[in-house]
Amino acid sequence: MISNNRDLGQTSEDAIDRKILLLLAGMGAVLVTAIFYLPLEKTLYFFSDDAYYYFKVASNIVAGHGSTFDSYNLSNGYHPLWMVLILPIYYLTGNSAELSLQLIFTLQVVLGVFSYWFCWMYVYRVMSRYYAVLSLFILAVFASPILIAFNGLESALLLFCLFGILLVDRNYDLFHEISAGKILLTGVLFGFLFMTRLDTAYIIIAFALLKVFGKDRDSGFIKNALALFVRYIPAIFILVLISTPYFLWNYSTFGHLTPISGQIKSSFPYPHLNFNLHAGALPYTLTFIFANLWILAEFLLFRGSNKTFFKTQSAFVKVYWLGVLIHYVWSSLFMQWAVFQWHFTAYIPLLVIFSLHLIKVVNARLNTVGYHTALAAIVCLLSIAYNSIVYIDKGVHLSYVYHSALWFRDNADANTSVALADAGIFGYFSGHPTINLDGLINGYEFQESIMDGSLPNFLKKQHVSYIVHTETGCEYSDKKLDINAYQGKLKYSPVGFSVILDRNDEFYKSPPVRYRPVSENSISCLVIWNLDTTKLRSIDAL
Repeated sequence: MISNNRDLGQTSEDAIDRKILLLLAGMGAVLVTAIFYLPLEKTLYFFSDDAYYYFKVASNIVAGHGSTFDSYNLSNGYHPLWMVLILPIYYLTGNSAELSLQLIFTLQVVLGVFSYWFCWMYVYRVMSRYYAVLSLFILAVFASPILIAFNGLESALLLFCLFGILLVDRNYDLFHEISAGKILLTGVLFGFLFMTRLDTAYIIIAFALLKVFGKDRDSGFIKNALALFVRYIPAIFILVLISTPYFLWNYSTFGHLTPISGQIKSSFPYPHLNFNLHAGALPYTLTFIFANLWILAEFLLFRGSNKTFFKTQSAFVKVYWLGVLIHYVWSSLFMQWAVFQWHFTAYIPLLVIFSLHLIKVVNARLNTVGYHTALAAIVCLLSIAYNSIVYIDKGVHLSYVYHSALWFRDNADANTSVALADAGIFGYFSGHPTINLDGLINGYEFQESIMDGSLPNFLKKQHVSYIVHTETGCEYSDKKLDINAYQGKLKYSPVGFSVILDRNDEFYKSPPVRYRPVSENSISCLVIWNLDTTKLRSIDAL
């Protein structure tokens, strides 16, 4: 009889899971259909400028130019698995700029539907249907479709992987079970997670640390560590097999193992406390700090209770928490600039789990129908309100850059190049080779040319005749642009070049735009100037 009841319960869960999947798929289908019928700008609205670093490189690879954004310099400034997934799209569409973007958006919607579905199934099985419903609305705040889920970057894929791993762990207990099959599965999951976003290495490190220090201390630390290493050789082999081709390509092509984007953002090994994280990161960093304070308070005040956060979670959630903590400390110490909200995407499933734990603690003291109804309504309204504010704040987003790029494509001299920071969407649509002045999608030669004083010759060699700034005061008299080296501690040293540009150099100026009407509320213009590279002056010479 017990077995039959369990089977009936499982059948009921499966039926509800299917209904939720159909509901999510229906919502996704409506969104995708709208994207194909609406103007291209509606697709562009969701994508981050950095996403076009992927798109343009993918387009150039398919066109036979190699892994390059500007058509001159090879670059590895991206995470590998997302690039692998979007390359077939450009191939199948014949390198169509518009159709490729629509299909990439479609792919993100599919990943998003399954991420939400995995979240539902995980919470439903670990907690209850009530908390599973709440989890979807909480996820819609942390993984806002406006900022995270459909931003064109690897974020949607990362959420898919993380919720998928949590669900697999729920069924197979990856941390404690040590059968050969589950060890191999762990290696596969970690391999694809690592290739999705390289800084998820902190989760793999946390897994190893907790394995080594977590138990079997009586057998001796060295003996225990060696035994674990031997036991997990199959997982290590799979992880190495998945990741090694990428690192071999990096080293053989660039002389470095890591992407240039991560290399120049990090001050390692020079510590620099970074309390100037992008405002978009605050919902993740501040919530994570609060979560840790709450966990610490629970540990100190209710140490023997079985209802504290860690007592109610699987061992893998503890691994996940430690990994995120390592990442947070690393980011605070060494990540020195351009740290945006999507860099904390890996925090999202953990923050959803913690938020549900916090709600459950409160629910134990206010367990009434009216309270639960009010709570569900508040969470739903919070999700709608937050995404509405984000939607309004994005304003015109990058549409003014898009239109400026099209104007430049039709009016600029042929066989010339353009240079600007935040070069993604402009480089994708301008039809001209585009040099990225912040260095995130260049080769290492760009950084070296700044440091050895040869930047003017470097830009001349790349046929750069125009320079762009996307947020210039529309009534400017002259504009000073700095081009700096960002490697290591050089971010805080005057190593670089400056150029003074005035109205006489102006080639184009966009109509005034309010880029962030809520958070910034400033009016600016995109301006393109004719650039004579002899005007570039070393900062030391100024």
